[in-house]
Amino acid sequence: MLSTLLLLSVCTVAIHASIVDKHSFRLPNTHTGAIAAMNLVLFLMWSSLDGIRYQVALQWIAVAVAHGLLAMLPGRVFGMGDAKLVGALALVMLWWGAFTEWMLLSYLAASARGVTNVRSGWSQRIAFGPYLSGAWMLIVVGQLARVAMAYGR
Repeated sequence: MLSTLLLLSVCTVAIHASIVDKHSFRLPNTHTGAIAAMNLVLFLMWSSLDGIRYQVALQWIAVAVAHGLLAMLPGRVFGMGDAKLVGALALVMLWWGAFTEWMLLSYLAASARGVTNVRSGWSQRIAFGPYLSGAWMLIVVGQLARVAMAYGR
């Protein structure tokens, strides 16, 4: 129950962060920090029940560093706020083994929006936070539904 409440809290903060990002192209540190803290609590909680998975922690560090480096590349294709959001949200996805699906869903949705922007002559700049958060929430809902179905049997 506590896990579900924490996941819903992360969703709430992620929605607010996405709204801010959509309007200002900035992800507030307070939001990404709160998301990271809640996901770390989930990781520690699940680790206490299932045993610490050191490979998940190492993968999380690798993902955070890689996206931080992506944000530092010239051209600013990927913002530092996006890198922090990926780092904040990745821990749960890595625990569930759904990181690849989450990233793929995020990038495909953002790419579709980018293609639409180019074809209609709008600005090519898009906020990536809403796509990261939206894909994360879809996977969370899917995982919760899977667990609910398993308990319903």
